[in-house]
Amino acid sequence: MNKLLYVGAIALIAMYLCACEEKKQVGISDMTIVDTVEVSTIIVCDTACYKAAEENCKIEAQVEFTYPKFFVNKDKTDELQDLYTTSVLEIQADSMSLATAFPGYVEMLINSYKEVNGAYEGEDYEKDYEIAKTCNLQVKIAVLYNNYNLLSIGKEETVVINDKEPRVRHLYSTYNLEKMEKMSFVDLVGEENVGDMIELLKAKLRSDVNAKNDDELVDLGFYNIDNLEANDNFYVTNDSVVWNYLPRELSVFDEVQIALSRKDITMLTENKIR
Repeated sequence: MNKLLYVGAIALIAMYLCACEEKKQVGISDMTIVDTVEVSTIIVCDTACYKAAEENCKIEAQVEFTYPKFFVNKDKTDELQDLYTTSVLEIQADSMSLATAFPGYVEMLINSYKEVNGAYEGEDYEKDYEIAKTCNLQVKIAVLYNNYNLLSIGKEETVVINDKEPRVRHLYSTYNLEKMEKMSFVDLVGEENVGDMIELLKAKLRSDVNAKNDDELVDLGFYNIDNLEANDNFYVTNDSVVWNYLPRELSVFDEVQIALSRKDITMLTENKIR
């Protein structure tokens, strides 16, 4: 692989990070955010060329990382960066620095698409298999909420294979910085409130799409409404909590987002979301 690390060469890391000193927040919507974590942004690119079924194939990847640069003190910063590496980047390695994790994530991303598309060098494939001759991967990891010891991070993945229609998906995670751990649905609402929260989510979805009942939701393409589950793919805003369901989790068409106000959640639970 011909790695373009940290926009050129690893020797430029310090210069690039200095250029990113200002706190940068990239959210789904414009929000007023009071920082509890100092963050910076860096871009890492990589390319892989290989042969599959005698075809020349190429994967290009660019990832924009917004990451925690400083939190409270060095120990807390190290702890949060480790959590970011294992949870957001999904790299399970002890004491791995971000300088190693960033290119490692990009390489892992490229390898995953080689595997998904059957793109191993020297292997033969059925003639009706469409080889991914070109694959462009764009990932943007952004901080969506950063306040009151809560940190929400969004990951937008865009994939274009053989110059066809882009496929986009969004993954979110929210962290309790006091406990230094990723929050689950149960952590957010309490185990005893899960059933009632699911009913609130269903009611909000019906309201959002002007459906009178679940049968109308099914008619609109929400085929899995009876099995709507509490998932951990959510983020926090100033006034809401937003859950995201990937394609085929709830709808046959696109991703589905359902937002509940903090007020409604607080009325149901004893947990206040600041």
